[in-house]
Amino acid sequence: MLSIRALRKLINLLLFCHYTFWSASGFLSAIYYLVNGAFRREQRAALSGFGRHYSDLLSGRAPVAYLRRNIHRIEKGLVMRPVKPVFAKNYIEATVEAYAAAAANLNEPGACGCIDMTSLQWFNAVLDRYFETVKAHPVIDRAARLYKITRSAAGYQDASTPMLRRNSEPLCLSHEEFLSLAKRRHSVRWFLDRPVERAAVDRAMECAKLAPSACNRLPYEFRFFDEPKIVRRIAELPMGTAGFAENIPVLCVIIARMDYYSSERDRHVPYIDASLAAMQFMLALETLGLGSCPINWPDFSLLEMKMSRAMKLKDYERPVLLIALGHPDPEGEIPLSLKKSIDGICSWNRIG
Repeated sequence: MLSIRALRKLINLLLFCHYTFWSASGFLSAIYYLVNGAFRREQRAALSGFGRHYSDLLSGRAPVAYLRRNIHRIEKGLVMRPVKPVFAKNYIEATVEAYAAAAANLNEPGACGCIDMTSLQWFNAVLDRYFETVKAHPVIDRAARLYKITRSAAGYQDASTPMLRRNSEPLCLSHEEFLSLAKRRHSVRWFLDRPVERAAVDRAMECAKLAPSACNRLPYEFRFFDEPKIVRRIAELPMGTAGFAENIPVLCVIIARMDYYSSERDRHVPYIDASLAAMQFMLALETLGLGSCPINWPDFSLLEMKMSRAMKLKDYERPVLLIALGHPDPEGEIPLSLKKSIDGICSWNRIG
């Protein structure tokens, strides 16, 4: 009779052979996942998002994600050394048309959300600078005429754009102070029975939205819940909350928006951007006296369906992670979660 140790070794050997065979080529991997279906919901979400993206462009509604991306591309072009005399001619007309739709529908729901006044002012500032900078070209001249007709009267309140590095927000934090903040942040699972002020959450979100985002699209939503019944119901969906789900005062579900994109090359960007914002959000919470615990979202079809029903998600909306937050119980214990050494995660000029 096989011992437990020998049986475990045999199982590991069989799994090694199994995965080595199916990963031997892209064709075999495609066959495996065609049958396995583990990525089926992600594939559907991506395709549904692409369809929604082009539907919004065709509908004439303000295409927020498309517009934010192109304005960001133009702004990057304006910081090049040297600035090209003619650039963005392949998409400037479409950008100005999208701008016109946005200006005409300010604060009205459009593609991927609403255009707000602050965003419109940024669009104005970038496009003003662009048309002042580039040289004459038939395509650019046509776009300039349309922009002149449709330009919003909203002025940009901050410094000119692009801005100089020396005009960035002054740094009032030393490395030691930031390291102290990073060390202080631990995953808190025990909270006081004390309400969380929504204004404090908004203050933390002011930091979260400043996180880097590919082409400045911010393809995510932070959805907060503080109604105990809703919190409990949603908190029990992911794995890893057993034993403390009932102790969560506020729960945040971060949703990735796949309709901000039109190509598979960007399919990971919503998850990356949302995670960058989540980290800044949790650090900001610490400065406000609030603790947090990021909760991993397992990509299982059954749980995905349950979350979709509970949140009434569209096909192109996917949960990235959950965050529990509240006033930490000072007597509550937290795992040390000792991290790897720098040498274990960092190298220089290493290839392979």
